[in-house]
Amino acid sequence: MLPTPRANCAVFVDFENIYLAVKGYLEGRPQGSPADVTMALLSRLKRKIEEEMGMNFIMGRAYGNWEYSETQEALNSLAMMSFDPQYGINKAGKNSADLELSLAVQEVLLTRGDINHFFIVGGDRDYIPIVRRIRERAKGVTVVCLEGSASGDLRNIVGRGHFLPAETLIGDLLGRDAPAETPPSEVEGDGAIDAKAYITDANMELCLRLIEEATRKYRTEEVWLVPFLKNRLNEAFLTLTNEERKEILNSLHGMEAIKIEKRPGTTGDYSVIILNREHPMVAKAVGG
Repeated sequence: MLPTPRANCAVFVDFENIYLAVKGYLEGRPQGSPADVTMALLSRLKRKIEEEMGMNFIMGRAYGNWEYSETQEALNSLAMMSFDPQYGINKAGKNSADLELSLAVQEVLLTRGDINHFFIVGGDRDYIPIVRRIRERAKGVTVVCLEGSASGDLRNIVGRGHFLPAETLIGDLLGRDAPAETPPSEVEGDGAIDAKAYITDANMELCLRLIEEATRKYRTEEVWLVPFLKNRLNEAFLTLTNEERKEILNSLHGMEAIKIEKRPGTTGDYSVIILNREHPMVAKAVGG
């Protein structure tokens, strides 16, 4: 019997995304420099791919604007590890790495039939479309990121068994125990936090404050539900999924801290959120 051929993989790294996440975690800790820890993550990931997962590392690319002195020093090390550095463009606090990375993955997906699996090292919600494209082409995909900086929606789309917490690779360098990995054979597409642990007084009060901010910004007591959910709540609760953010609103609605009502519109009905300013939790959260 002929041996089963090893899968070929490509690894695409949003270097700045990972670097800044590591930097935020290490702030005030003695563990080491963010650049060194980020490089250790990539080195250990490459070894895991080749030795534990039995894949051929065919291609590696790392995207960033390389403006930090530490990340500039990483350029040579990246090249030596076969991660080709790619330069992004910064504009008004937003770099183009996620867009350029996604376009590069799309190009490889369409032109390299020999690549069977894609690793995306980065946790931005912006990677949801390219993850879907990879799936539609019947290719494998794994997202690698620190759990605390990964978009909940991205984790939900990629599935629990295809999200690799960076802590499993560099937990010792972060000064924490590595979480157990969830095998791909377990529940697919379920990135939810167990037992609704995200429905806390602190999260509900933050949600109420965001609603109050929206009423002041738009000078109305009725806040449109869908834009609020997609924008303000997504930014405030990055690691939660869309369904989990809805659960926070539903809990507030069930407690009568807010009302969710429908309004007629020219293109159909839409829903609005209304604060119950006489509710004790609302009064505590917004000072009313």
